[in-house]
Amino acid sequence: MREATLSKKLLSLRKKTSWSWERICREFHRVMGEEGPSHTTLFRYSSERVKRPNVVTERYVRQAIHKLTFELSKK
Repeated sequence: MREATLSKKLLSLRKKTSWSWERICREFHRVMGEEGPSHTTLFRYSSERVKRPNVVTERYVRQAIHKLTFELSKK
């Protein structure tokens, strides 16, 4: 099975939680324990408006989605 795109994962998380992009961004930074991409960058990734994907940003977002999803599933 093919892995979902980053944009679909972001949109799925947003629908599941009903959080704003700012809230998702804050939660990502909290679970990762570091500063990462802005909520504007997250929105651009989710709407597939990123012209040149950034490998470091994509890795951060994928890991943050994984950690946050795991944390939410434990609740």
